[in-house]
Amino acid sequence: MIINKNQQNFNFAWGVVLLVVRTANLLS
Repeated sequence: MIINKNQQNFNFAWGVVLLVVRTANLLS
């Protein structure tokens, strides 16, 4: 369970990073 929760947090973090990068590309 702990590994699964860490995996979800990792995927969520990547989603946030990709969203920020995409937004930065749109603004630039």
